[in-house]
Order: sequence, then structure tokens, then C-alpha cells
Amino acid sequence: MHTDTITSIDEYISTLQPLIDNGCVAFRGQCCASWSLEPGIIRKIKNTYEGIGESGLLFSLSVDNICALLEKARSNENIDGSDCDLNILAILQHYGAATPLLDFTYDALVALYFACQPYYEEDQKETDGTVFCLNYPDQMRSTTSPMRPVANPATIDIKDALGPGHPGIWYWKTPDNLPCKRSEKQQSVFVFGWGLYWKYNTDRLIDGLTAIRLSADHKQQMLAELNDRYGISELSLFPDLYGFAQANSHEKIMAHRVLVWVK
Repeated sequence: MHTDTITSIDEYISTLQPLIDNGCVAFRGQCCASWSLEPGIIRKIKNTYEGIGESGLLFSLSVDNICALLEKARSNENIDGSDCDLNILAILQHYGAATPLLDFTYDALVALYFACQPYYEEDQKETDGTVFCLNYPDQMRSTTSPMRPVANPATIDIKDALGPGHPGIWYWKTPDNLPCKRSEKQQSVFVFGWGLYWKYNTDRLIDGLTAIRLSADHKQQMLAELNDRYGISELSLFPDLYGFAQANSHEKIMAHRVLVWVK
């Protein structure tokens, strides 16, 4: 469901309140309204292998890259190598690495901040932003929903959780003691799973979410107001840096392996 285009923070809050009262607990802001819901690892593979599209190859390359990333991360002195897959991926995600995790937040104003970031189309025209609102009863407790919660992250082997044996989409609230300031500041929730690799499942998820559209012409005004009224800014949400994760972001092209690709 889409709402009318929002032009101010007050409008945004007024639109949110009945949604929150109805069970919306997590929010995702995207600076371009035409974007689908794609984790960074999917974007990284698509940037590396032009024209790969939706395929089993996209999935297998993504899983291989995630496993390699975890192996490298566990040998990095800044990371507790004994920690579980999800905790390590959450830390890397917050510092720019391309992972299978899709960011949501418990703070709707944080989601608004990300949705109001500038993004220009090829004609240099600013795009509208979107905030997706996840309703816990609708998306988590429905027998027809593709989403289910993670009860214990320590039991999740990411390669297994992404496999076809678990065809749905997982929802995971990061622990309060995660050693990552960004996670705390951004009130992080993550969505991930095999289902995000296939358009049918992603479309089901999007159809079940309320999307709040934000006017391109009012993005900068709302960003300024978020800072002035609520102290939400780049400085508050990104309190530190982490070069290792940045080096593995979705913007970094992968080294090509020998690959046979039949179109």
C-alpha cells in the first residue's frame, strides 16, 4: 500500500502514527522510490557480472562471496572470530560491506534520514524517496507471510539459512551488546533470506508493506529539520569508520573468476 507523497516531517509523523498503532515496528528508508528491496551482496554481484539478472547463478555467487567474506573477517584482528555468522555480518554491514542483510530500523526518523539522501537519475533530476513500514502482526504472524523471526542468532549458519531448504525470509533484531556503535545508533533490524533472491518472494514482501513516498523537492528541507529538531545526522548515525568492511562494499567490483555464462 502506498500513501500520498510526503513533503514535511510533520506530515510524515502524522502518516506514521496510525501505522504504528496498527503494529508497524520496523522501517527502511530508500533514497530512490523505484528501487526494489535488494541486499548489498545482490547489488555487488550484479555490478560485477553485467546482465546476470535473477538466476541460480546470482544466488550461488552471492553465497560463495558471503562465505569468503566471513572467512576473511574471522582472520581480521578487529573482529571476534568466535562470534556467530549473523553478528559478524551485522557489524560488517554497518561499515559498508556487501552482505545478505537488508537494513531496517526501529526508529522511523532514522529511516526517514536514509530515504531523504540525495539520489539523481540520469537526467540529473532528484528522485523521490520511500520508507517501507514492516507490520509485525501482518508480516511475522501470518501463515501466508514469507517472513519469520530469528530466535537465536547463534544457531544460524548463514549458508544453510540462505539455502532452498529455508525458502522464506528471516527477520532479526540485533542484540543490544553487539560491539558496533552504528547498530546502537541506528536501532538496527535486519531482514535476509533465500526469498530475497527471487522476485516473486520480494514482490510478496513489498506488497505486504506500507510504502511512504517522500517528495524529491523536500528531501533537503527534511534532512535539515531532522538535524535541527532531533539531532539525526551523518555525524550521529555514523560515529566511526571501518576500512575492512568498506573495501568489501557492493560498490567494489569483484575479481572475475572463470565463468561460463549462457544467456
